[in-house]
Amino acid sequence: MGGRSVFLSVIIFVCMGCSSSKKEAYTVKPLADMTEEEQEGKVLFHKHCNSCHPNGTAGLGAPIVTTSVPGFLIQFQIRNGLGTMPAFSEEEISDEEVDKIVDYLKALIK
Repeated sequence: MGGRSVFLSVIIFVCMGCSSSKKEAYTVKPLADMTEEEQEGKVLFHKHCNSCHPNGTAGLGAPIVTTSVPGFLIQFQIRNGLGTMPAFSEEEISDEEVDKIVDYLKALIK
């Protein structure tokens, strides 16, 4: 891992540790109230992410809906992986699809 990757990994950990935890129940926007990008992101999330982050909560992976990590860090983690999370190449998930997954996740944690 290059110096830039190590730096960004440290930033991810710091942001996750400093973010306010949302311990109360979260509500998911009804599908009808989601934008087209958020709806497509939900489908992509369930295809690529849900097995480890079931409905955005903890499973094999960390809970997603209890942190407010910036979108660019989510994109970085999807591309580079972190810990037990694998990296997803552009052949597996396109940049456009990653953006839609981030849109969906941001809709979950609003």
